[in-house]
Amino acid sequence: MKAEAGDALGSPLAERLPALTPEMLSAAGEVLSKSTLFALRREYLDAPVFERQTLRLKKTKTAIPSDVALLEVEQVGQPVRGAEADVLSAIRTTLAACHDPRYALVFVLSSDGERNRIYLGVTSMQDATQPRLFADQLGEFLCSNWPGTRVRPLKDAKEVAAKVHAPLSSYRYARAFTGIPSAKAETGPGEAPQTLDRLMRGLRGKPYLYLVIAEPIAEREVGQIISSCHSLSGQIHAFTRSTVQMGRSTGRTETEATNESESTSTSRSSSTSTSESASKSKGVLGSALEKATGVEKGLKAIGLAGLSGLLVAAGGPFLLSGMLGMFGQLLPSTSDSGSTSQSTTEGETLGRTFGTSTSLAATSGESLTFSREILNRHAEACTQLLDETVERFEIARAQGCWNVGVYMISDQAEAAAQGQAQLKALISGERSAFEPVRAHDLGPLWDGQVQTALDAFRHPSLALHAPDSGSPLLHPLGRPFEGLTTPMNTDELALLVN
Repeated sequence: MKAEAGDALGSPLAERLPALTPEMLSAAGEVLSKSTLFALRREYLDAPVFERQTLRLKKTKTAIPSDVALLEVEQVGQPVRGAEADVLSAIRTTLAACHDPRYALVFVLSSDGERNRIYLGVTSMQDATQPRLFADQLGEFLCSNWPGTRVRPLKDAKEVAAKVHAPLSSYRYARAFTGIPSAKAETGPGEAPQTLDRLMRGLRGKPYLYLVIAEPIAEREVGQIISSCHSLSGQIHAFTRSTVQMGRSTGRTETEATNESESTSTSRSSSTSTSESASKSKGVLGSALEKATGVEKGLKAIGLAGLSGLLVAAGGPFLLSGMLGMFGQLLPSTSDSGSTSQSTTEGETLGRTFGTSTSLAATSGESLTFSREILNRHAEACTQLLDETVERFEIARAQGCWNVGVYMISDQAEAAAQGQAQLKALISGERSAFEPVRAHDLGPLWDGQVQTALDAFRHPSLALHAPDSGSPLLHPLGRPFEGLTTPMNTDELALLVN
């Protein structure tokens, strides 16, 4: 078993993975794009989040009311005609001055059905802080930027309890709002966008409490959000366009070759040789015999005449010739020799080579290529939304970024429903399309931790979970996107308190 496991781990990756096809890559890009759009638009908040248990309360300690300092806005300056936008600029400047990690900004619009009251203040988020001193300086800064405005510090704790804490404790119909507030498209340059005056007129005679809690987000965390957007945009951009090419090719080749060769060779040789040789060998007896006539004369000449008769009588000439041969070998001899030689050679060679080569080649081919471009609109919309998100948070890094919770509470179900519809219509604009404004009923969880958290000017501690399995989920852009709050820049926050 171990050997088999080792072989499996050691096999090449290409052998263990299926072959990727253009269709598979296109499907993967579409799934990734849709998932990212789902998370960026926070579409998981469309359904009832508490009934489906998409959002669940975290197990935390009961929120302890923190030290809060509020200012009652008794009077606002009337803008000069044509300078309505200066009011919004003054509010933006004042909010930017409140971006301090030690404090959370609190805005309250309270109505008992007869009179509307506006409160602006801060609540401490750390120990060893002085929210009252900070609120006093905030009031002075607001009046200096918005001439004609007058504020009054709420120093009596009983007044704060009666005007703010009592409605939060007694009202039972609550709504939370998420999404990006935006000015209307028809708002021209220099014109003030929609204000909360219209909401107060629309809910005249109804008891309600409009509450905005804005916790500052550190610049480091804003940088991480921007970095996550860039990373996602780079990954998804590769799937915006893809090209699939299909081709067919046919070829034929013919070759013919002919080669001829001829060779002729002629060779002729003639030789003539002549040789002549003469040799004589004679001893002393031979020479004497050659000079005599006949055998007998010869024998006489050498003093052997007495023997001649005996030799002739005994053996005749034959015996005599044998004796002469013997003496010819024993006695000295003389020799004469002559030679003549003549040689003639004549040769002729004739060679001829003749070659002919013929080559014939024919080639024909056919090729067909088809190219198809696949456009992924989901990926394009996702990259566009990521670019818009980066632009928003670049502004937030410069002006201040906030984790904003917007709540409306009333003791009348109809007043809560009307306030939900009017506020959503009031703050929804052109740029709200990237994350539309949504309203969420807090009724299922109001008694207990949610109401206690809001009474302490804290966001309810909620966590994102998978509806089916219940496993916790993490938003790709970070923790501020996982609850019923919305990260905003200062310009967007100003539309909620204007």
